[in-house]
Amino acid sequence: MSQLNEIGEVLETHGSYATVRVLTTEGCKTCSTKDSCMLAKAGKWTITAINEAEADIGDRVKLTLGSRSYLAAGAILFLVPVILLAVFYIIARQFLTEGLAVVASLLGALIGTTIAWWIGRGKGADRFRYKIVAILPSGSDAQNEK
Repeated sequence: MSQLNEIGEVLETHGSYATVRVLTTEGCKTCSTKDSCMLAKAGKWTITAINEAEADIGDRVKLTLGSRSYLAAGAILFLVPVILLAVFYIIARQFLTEGLAVVASLLGALIGTTIAWWIGRGKGADRFRYKIVAILPSGSDAQNEK
């Protein structure tokens, strides 16, 4: 199974988790908007990762996320709200006017977004989190570790 690999710096640790500022990403290399990305320029992409390597504040770390987890998270985040939007619209259109059906579809999208957020934050959400798998020596870069 392929994995996404990132390089980051630990900002905080809390129990078995760490807050990490992502420094480089595999996706950035091939992204068509990499030159105008506000997150990459500002260095403000921070994530909560499972701290398997027991990294400390200031450590440069290697992060991994399985591609299945990445795809599943994307599917939940985007498909659940869209499916509920469509379902609410179709059902509401049978009983209500066009305008009210649109309002109902927006309610469906909101409910779907809430469900996706709940899944991503609830029990079992760790399967969608990056894991810190290694502490890198200072001065290393992403290309040397991948």
